[in-house]
Amino acid sequence: MRAAHPNVEIESCAAGGGRIDFEVLKRTHRFWTSDNNDALERQHIQRGMSYFFPPEVMGSHIGAAHCHSTRRRHSIAFRGLTALFGHMGIELDPVKESKEEKQGFERYIALHKSLRPLLHSGKTWRVPTDDAAHQILAVVAEDKSEAVVQIAQLAMPTNA
Repeated sequence: MRAAHPNVEIESCAAGGGRIDFEVLKRTHRFWTSDNNDALERQHIQRGMSYFFPPEVMGSHIGAAHCHSTRRRHSIAFRGLTALFGHMGIELDPVKESKEEKQGFERYIALHKSLRPLLHSGKTWRVPTDDAAHQILAVVAEDKSEAVVQIAQLAMPTNA
C-alpha cells in the first residue's frame, strides 16, 4: 500500500498499545497510541510509548477541551503541550471551536513546527522526580546544543 501510494501517510491504531511493534512500522508511518485523548491520561500513555519508540512515530493530537472518554476538561495550554512531544495533529472539528481555542491551536501548531526538527531527531530523556505527581520529559539535540523540557504536574504534589 505504501509503495502504491507514497504520498499517503498511514497511521496504525495501537488499541491500547497491543498493536505497536517495529514490524508494523514497515507498513505504516506512525501509531495512534490510544483512543483516550484526555491530555492527563496521554501524559502517562505517551511516556510509556517513549521507552520503545521515538516521538516522530507517536500520533499525539490536541483533543477537545471536554474529553469524551473521561469527561474531564483541560485548558488548551495543557492539551497543546501534551501533544507537542510526538507527531502532532488536531483531533476535533476546529471550525466549531471558540476564538480562544483556535488561537491556541495556532500557537501550539506553530510551536510544534518550530521544535519538530529537534523533537524528531534528538534524544528523549525521561527525568526522574521525587514525586509521582510530577513528570519531566526532555528532548536533547545529539550535539547537546539545544533541548526542550516539559515539566507536567499530573496531580496534587505529595507535599501540598
